[in-house]
Amino acid sequence: MQKYMSEFIGTFILLVSIVGSGIAGQQYTNDQMVILVSHAVVIGLTLIFIIGIFANFSGAHFNPIVSILFFLQKS
Repeated sequence: MQKYMSEFIGTFILLVSIVGSGIAGQQYTNDQMVILVSHAVVIGLTLIFIIGIFANFSGAHFNPIVSILFFLQKS
């Protein structure tokens, strides 16, 4: 259960950072290149952060489809 809970929490954190960085980028500038670069940096740093925290508890997939497939295969 700890494995699936850490995947859920990690996926939630990743989703919040993706949506939040997109909203924040559009509020601060109209330059699309700045928005894309800042969005990519935020997502990359978030992935480094959550993989560092949750890698020991789960496989650090942070992709619901991968987690569902591993659950169905009983891995």
